[in-house]
Order: sequence, then C-alpha cells, then structure tokens
Amino acid sequence: MGVETSDTALGEAPRDEAYEGGDVWAGAHAGPLSPLALARLRLMRGWRLLLFAGLGILVAVVLICSVPLYATLVGNVQLQHALATAAPTDTNVEIEVFAIPITNGGLSDITAAVAADAVPLDPFVAGTGSYLELEQKLPAVAVSPKTEKLPEQSRVEPLVFDYATALPHMKVLAGRLPQDTKDGIPEVMASAKMGLKVGDLLTIGYNAATLSGGRLMVHPLVVRVVGVWFPKSLNDPYWNGRSYDSVRPPVLDGPPAPIDFPLLFSRDDFATTFIPPQAPAAAGAPLIQRLQIVLHNVYLTNRAAITTANLDQVQSAVANVKGGAQNILTLEQRTAQPTAIISSVTAGTRLDQLVATVQQQLQLLAQPLYIIVAQVVALALLFVVAMAALLVEAQAGELATLKSRGAGIVQVLTPYVLQGAALATIAAVVGPVLAAALSLAVVRAYVPGAQGLAPGYLAHTVSPESVARPALAGAALGALALVVAAWLASRLDVLAFRREQGRATRVALWRRYYLDLILAGFCVLGYLELGQFGGLNVRAQLGQQSAASGADPFLLAAPGLLLIAGALLVLRLFPLAARLGAALLGRSRGASGMLAFAQVARGSTQFTRITLLLTLAIGMALFALTFQASLGQNATQKAAFIAGSDQRDTLSQTLTIQTIALLPQMRALPGVEAAMPAYRSHANINPATSVATAGVLGVDPATFASVVSWRTDYADQPLATLMRQMRAHAQGPDAGDRDHPLWALVDRTFASDNFVAPGAIFTLNPAEASDTTTRVYFRVGAVVNYIPTMTDPTVSGNILVNQQDYVTALLNPDLVNSQIAGPNEFWLRTTGTSGDDARRAHAIQQTLLPIASVLDRRTLAGELRSEPINAGMSGLLLAGALIAALLAILGSLVQAAVAARQRVTQFAILRTLGAGGRQLLGILLSQQLIVFCCGLLGGTLLGLVLATATLPFLQFSTQVANAAALRLPPYTLVLDPLPLAAFYGALVLACLLALAVSARIATRTGLGKALRIGED
Repeated sequence: MGVETSDTALGEAPRDEAYEGGDVWAGAHAGPLSPLALARLRLMRGWRLLLFAGLGILVAVVLICSVPLYATLVGNVQLQHALATAAPTDTNVEIEVFAIPITNGGLSDITAAVAADAVPLDPFVAGTGSYLELEQKLPAVAVSPKTEKLPEQSRVEPLVFDYATALPHMKVLAGRLPQDTKDGIPEVMASAKMGLKVGDLLTIGYNAATLSGGRLMVHPLVVRVVGVWFPKSLNDPYWNGRSYDSVRPPVLDGPPAPIDFPLLFSRDDFATTFIPPQAPAAAGAPLIQRLQIVLHNVYLTNRAAITTANLDQVQSAVANVKGGAQNILTLEQRTAQPTAIISSVTAGTRLDQLVATVQQQLQLLAQPLYIIVAQVVALALLFVVAMAALLVEAQAGELATLKSRGAGIVQVLTPYVLQGAALATIAAVVGPVLAAALSLAVVRAYVPGAQGLAPGYLAHTVSPESVARPALAGAALGALALVVAAWLASRLDVLAFRREQGRATRVALWRRYYLDLILAGFCVLGYLELGQFGGLNVRAQLGQQSAASGADPFLLAAPGLLLIAGALLVLRLFPLAARLGAALLGRSRGASGMLAFAQVARGSTQFTRITLLLTLAIGMALFALTFQASLGQNATQKAAFIAGSDQRDTLSQTLTIQTIALLPQMRALPGVEAAMPAYRSHANINPATSVATAGVLGVDPATFASVVSWRTDYADQPLATLMRQMRAHAQGPDAGDRDHPLWALVDRTFASDNFVAPGAIFTLNPAEASDTTTRVYFRVGAVVNYIPTMTDPTVSGNILVNQQDYVTALLNPDLVNSQIAGPNEFWLRTTGTSGDDARRAHAIQQTLLPIASVLDRRTLAGELRSEPINAGMSGLLLAGALIAALLAILGSLVQAAVAARQRVTQFAILRTLGAGGRQLLGILLSQQLIVFCCGLLGGTLLGLVLATATLPFLQFSTQVANAAALRLPPYTLVLDPLPLAAFYGALVLACLLALAVSARIATRTGLGKALRIGED
C-alpha cells in the first residue's frame, strides 16, 4: 500500500514499483546502460512533472538572459532620450576661433588646424557646418529705394555660410545665393524679417577707418540684396542653437533695444571687405583698423552612432578635441610668418557631460536590475525545486528500494543528471531567443519612445557573449536544482522513507542554523546603513560613487534579503500555526479540520515549498504594484515641489522698472485662475568669509496659498495659518531694519545650521547689496520642513518672507540701495487644459512679455513619469512579478493535483475507519486552503513591509539636474485599489481553480477507488 502511494505522478495511476523497476536491477550487477534504461523508464512515467521542472529551468534562463538585454535596451533608450532632449549646443561640438587675420590666407590656415583637431570626432559625426562671423555688429544706415524703411535701430551681422551644407537647411524665399563680385558691389542675402526685396541697395555704417593726417575717416559700405531667406526650422540642430529669428529684446522703459539681422556674404567678398590687405611697413602709411573674425565649425552629432558600448570612446574623443584647442591657439607662434592673430579658441559642447551622466545612471540601474531579476530567478529555481521534489517524491519509494538493494549514489542520480542536462540544454538554446522577445516586449510596453525598436537593434547593440554566459549559468542552476532534489531524496533507505512519509523528522538547514533570523539581522543592518546616507536620495547617491568601487551591493541587496528573510520567517511560523489550529479544532466537533491541520503540521515539508513560493510571489507582486502606483504619484509630487505652482514664469534679467506692473497682464493670460508675484534671490550668512549662503524666496502672503502646490507634511502648521501670521507681521516702509525685522519662515536645514528657533533674530547680507557690511534683520516666525522650489543643494538652508517687505528693504537706500526691478517671478494657477496652455504660450510670445523661461508643473510631471530608467525599472519589476505569480499559481495547481493522488491510500485507511466521503474530501481541500491562506497572508504582510522599507530608496530621476543633492520631500507610499483588487481577485480565482482540480482528481480517479477499497 505504501509502495503504491509513493509511486504516483501527476495524472498517473499507482503502479507496482517492484514490477516496474525489477527488470532493470534484476541481476546481481547492473549493466553499463542500466542508468539510461532507468532514465527512459522514469521519463515515461513522470514526464508531466519533468515538463513542469523544465519550464522552471527555462524561465530561470530567460530571466537571467533578460538582464543584459534589458539593461542594454533601457540604457540605449535612456541615452537617446538624453541626447534628443538636450539642446543642440549641448550635443553638437562647436569649435570657435576668435582671430584677426593678417592676410586672406589666415582663414585657410585656421580652417585646416580646426579640421585636424576634430579628427577624433569622425566616428560620431553626422555632418558638419561652418560659418564666418564678423564679431562687430554694423548699423544699417539706409535702403535704396527710399520707400523701404528699416526697423528702428537695426543692425546687421555679416556672415558667410558653407553654402554647400547650409542650403538644404535654408528656405530661399526670393532670389539666389550671393556670388563673388570681386571689385563690384558685394552681394548679400537678407533675412525675411528685415523687410528687404531683391535688388535693394543697403548702406551699412562700416566702422573700419583709417587715420590719415589725424582725421577719422568712416567708409560706409553699400551692398546689393540678391536673395531673401529664412531657416526651414528654427529648431534644426544644424544651426546649433542660433535661430536667426530677429526679435527685439523686451525693455519696459528707455529706448528700444537694437535688433540684429543676419546678412549673408560670399566668402571672397567677405574676405576682401572685412579683411583688408596687410598694411605697408613704410613710415607714415595709413594704419588700417582690423576687425576680429569668428570662425565657427559645428560638428553635428550622429546620435545613432553613440551607444552604451562606446560611451568611453565618445568621452575620449571630446576630451582630445578640447585639449587640441590649445594647439590652434598657438598656431601663430608655430609659423615663421603668422597669417592671423588668434585671441581665443573654444570647443563648446556638453556631450561629454551628458555621456558621463548617462554612464552614472546606467551604473545606478545595473545592480538594482540584477537584484530584482535575481529575486525572480530565485523564485523560478524554487519552482524548479518544487516540481523536482514532486517528481522525486513520486519516485522516492523506488529510490529508497534501489538504495536498499545496493545501488550507489552515482547510479541513482545518473538518470536525473541526464534528464536535467537535457532540459538545461534545451533551455540554454531557447532561453536567449525568448529573453530577447521578452525584453523587447517589456521595453516597448513600458518605455516611452521605444515602441519602434526592432530585433535588429538588439542584435546591433548586444554582443552574443553577454547572453551566452548568463544562459549557461541559468541552465546549470536549473539542472543543479533538479539533481539536488534527487540527492536529498536518495539519502533515505526504505525504512527511513516510510517513517518520513508518516511524520517529517528532518529539519531544514535554514531552520536548524537560524538562517532566517541571521538574514533578518542583515536586513536591519542594511537599512540602518542606508539611512546613514540621508534616506531620501540613497539610490542616486549610491549611483554617484566612483566607477571603481560602484554602489555597495550589500546596500542594494537589502530589499532582496528582506524578501527572503521575511518568507523564511513565515515558514518558521507555518508549522506552529498548523499545530495551534489542530489544537483549537481538536476541541470542536468533527475531525476534518483537526486532521487537516495535523497532517500539515506533521508533514510540513510537503507544504512548505508551495507556501514559500506563494509567499515570495505575492510579496514581490504586491511590492511591484505599490512601486508602480507610487512612481506615478511621486513624479507628480516631485514636479509640484520643483515648479511650486501650475506654471512658474521667470522674468528677464534686463528689466529696469518695477515689474509689479506686469501683474494685471499675467492675470489676464488665457487659462490663468490666479497669479502671484515672487522674488527669488540669495543672501550671505557670513559675508566676511562668503562660505555660507541662504536661499531667499519672497511671496505675497495674501495669494500664496491660492497658487502654491503645498503638501501637508511641508510644515507642522496649516499653510493658511502661516500666511495669516506673515500678513499680520508686515513691517511697512521700515522693513528690514533693527526695529522692524522681517517675519520669515525658515526650513529645518537653515534652523539647524544657524542654531535659530522661533522668535530668534538673525541678519543676512543680501546678494543685491554692494557693501558686505549691510545687514537686513529677520525674525524666525516658524520652522517648516520644506519650501517649494527651494532645491539648491549649495545653500545652507532657505527662508520664505513677505515679498513686499523684502523688496522694500532692498530698495531702502539706508539698508541696501539696490537697483532691483521688483518681483522676478510670477506663479500661476491655471486650468490645465491643452487649449488654454497653447493660447497662453501664444499670448506671451505675441505680447512680448519679458519672460525668460517657463516651468510647467504638468509638463515636468509627464517628463518624470516617462523617463526611460523609471519606466524601464517598473516595467521589468511588473513583468518579473507577473512571471513569479504565474509560476506560483501553476505550482499550486500541480501540487494540488499531486497531493490529491498521493493521499489516496491514506484516505482509504480513514474510510475503513469510518470517515465519510465528504469528510475525506474536506480534509484534502482544507489542507490546500491552509497553504493558500498562509501564503496569501504572509505574502501580503511581506509585500507591505518590503514596500514600506524600500520605496523611499528607489528614486531614479534624470530630468532634474543633480537629483542626488536636491532637497526633495520624502516619497509617499501609494496603494492603487484597482490593480490590487484585480491582483487579489486573480489569486482567489487561482486558489478556487486549484481546489477544483484537487476535488476533481480525488473524486474521479484516486479517491473514489480508495473509498471502494475502504468499503471492501
């Protein structure tokens, strides 16, 4: 009877192991092919469970191979995203040479030197553009015919393009390109905004003059307009940030600012006009004033040629170009007869900095990716162990019999080694292909801008070696898990196997040596060390460590250790809870519940594997869902903190009158519901040393609460109370002196660094003051936790004051005597509709409001949510959690089916003792229900603990510069009820399905026969 019980497999009827295995081991000595014969026999009888074990090995290989593939894809998407969103002046390399050519040939010498310096950039250049520019702007004097009128105070910028490369980017509205005229009137192309027509003669006040007889002689220059043009796109990278869109700078008072127009010459006409021939050396000859020429060579970056594999080469190439600029600077010193006087050479680009930032982000991404995937791989291997254990348990009686008959360990394990090797080989071949498909699918689904990625891109960016090694490692781990399960079962002889079936006596290694408690201790240490980094920006700080040391793996592994330690602690409590349940139900009527708990408590090792799998899968899935919900919510909150309001407009620094007069215009903009002027500056805390500074933000307390994005944890008091106190403490015309200190809110950094508390008086030296001895007096009204928009990491705290009082103090000649224009920002609360946003942007442009920059909260939130690294991390986490949950559900179904068949004989004995069919079925289903409930409860608690402990450290931000140092408020934990309800609903359905499978198998195949045996 015991033999029948042990020799069952999924969907198989009990078999006589002595008959089945006797022909293989009938002789005194086994033949050399007997392991192969036994492997074939076991494969025929247990192929279903072996298939599930192979599925686990395949999943492990796929996930391990996904790490280099996924990291490469996300890294390249992030790289291309950084390059695409950066300004052309940041990604292109522009070499500028400021020189005074002595001869016309000087330009050719400089051009050749620049081309030689730029050779290292060749692999990463998509095209080049060059132009000459006269550094001095020349006034446009008159136009012939006189019917044409130039804009007031017009100036021209003489330019020469490399027309062969520039023409495809130009829109020729009329006429043609300028040609060399030699001794005639120079031909030019005018900007469309200048209002000139083809054929017009333009007189330019050319300030080059000769000194002859002590008189200054000005020589006007007359040019003929032969064409009218405008750039095809103002955002074309070819122009490298120069739009050539002539717009007069806004000035609120005084004379209008000059407006500059580009004027295109031919190269020879430009040289003969603005580079006069070398002055004669004879005494008394006229001295010719020479103008400085700026030679621009722009190298357009080929973004597609830059990948994560060659970032070091890009940095090296840019470094060589910047270093080679010094060779151009010494060109005049290296020639016997200098042809040009070079004053300066610059190599303008931020490409190397962008590349370094992406490398830092990828370093930050790599280890968390490996750790997350390692957790899912561990779950897959646990699934392999569970399936292998079920397979081996189905054949454990046969293994014990063979061992009792003298079979050696090699003979017993050889069939499993062969089966594991076959499964591992298949997984190693198929796994990388499926991993590529999985990586592409996840990246396309979750990472914005990656929808068009094709398999060819992956093959282009990933080397086969980076996938082959993980595939072999995953296959080896899977095969090893199968062999280890067989080895553990083969240690028992027949008698020990029978005893172990009745009551589990072997204690797991991790329980025997308290490894779960040791892991929990490591988790505590890890999170304590994480807290020492400052808590809020730990992930970013870890990523900013040196490339040599990298982020501390122990710190990044703390979440994984917490997940494993928590699951093992649940398993330690599992048999205790089963015994307690059996004791409590033993006092009630009916034996089904008591017998179910008792069986789980006695044979707990048969249930712990699936409980562990469920606990880990549910905990990780809950963590993934919480991370996904929190990611979007905290991106919105971070954008609100950085922007301060729905829209924050920074005014131009060239204003010269009180900008408070702009408030009605700002309120009248489309979609504006409320507007507030603000003044942003900083002040010296110790002007004698200029070591510490404080950020200062002046606001209108009457309207601040109506426009600001404020969270309740920014301060211990309500915002309305703080603003009411600030209004009550307005100081009027004497604000800022000793007797009228400004009432200020200070953040905790300022309070702790400067040892101040509410009611304390302190002084600051405003940055606007020309005298370092000038002091403005402040009184601490309250200490707050955070002040929106005050994220500068270089200051020693921030203060929030009444904007009118602070500006009054700055304009008081007895205190500061500064010439500020009043508020330099406007904070707006807007409707947020796309139509209003578009109309507001158009109105700002048309009315020429002096706004230098606009920061929109909703736009910034969208950028933060769509960051490739953020989206890629959450996408992989969700995919891994989904795979883990599917494996757990599949494992539950298989274990339920096998458990139903393994208890056939036990239930037959109970039926003989008088138990009814419903009672037996209730015992079977109750055991499965205990496992599901324990896994569900333990996984939920573990997921909540993991999310609460880990989410504050999972900050990935690339849109905000120097995110590691920004003083941002803490992340908040968000639980989205809809995904959670869907997830737990799927779990409940899976549990019900597993119970239905158990009931069906028990009643239709195994249990019915057992009941008939008992009735006989």
